[in-house]
Amino acid sequence: MPRVLFIELGLIRSNILSAKTPFTCLNCCDRQIKYALSDGSIGFTASYHIQKRGVLEAKRLALNPEIKIKSIAFQLGYVDVAHFIKFFKSCNRISFTDFRKINLMQN
Repeated sequence: MPRVLFIELGLIRSNILSAKTPFTCLNCCDRQIKYALSDGSIGFTASYHIQKRGVLEAKRLALNPEIKIKSIAFQLGYVDVAHFIKFFKSCNRISFTDFRKINLMQN
């Protein structure tokens, strides 16, 4: 992978909780995003990487039973909890509540 890609993926990790769009997450313009993430080395868009990182962060936060789903949704930039729930289910094929129950029973 090119060095630029590692830098861009690092920006996604560090800005995932505060960003609302791919452009603010990476703190750069559309052209830079397309060049860095869609140059054929990985074949995925910036939005794909941001979504995957958001899901990973949601899963990490879900492991703490004291954090409410509304709080997790808000931390990830969702104003409406229903949109977050739909997003999570579309990415994981399991509802957030079921994911949390399964993982809390295993621990």
